[in-house]
Amino acid sequence: MSSRRDHGDGRGWPGRKAAAAGVTAMAVAELLSNGVAKQLVEGRRPPMAS
Repeated sequence: MSSRRDHGDGRGWPGRKAAAAGVTAMAVAELLSNGVAKQLVEGRRPPMAS
């Protein structure tokens, strides 16, 4: 019988740390691509017709 914290996948706490690190890395990459890259590309667009 497994404990409440161990879901039987054999990874336990190190797996949770790795998953948290992966999610954090994805969030940082998304912020960089959406924030910094958009500002760099935004100057090259032609003006929108209104």
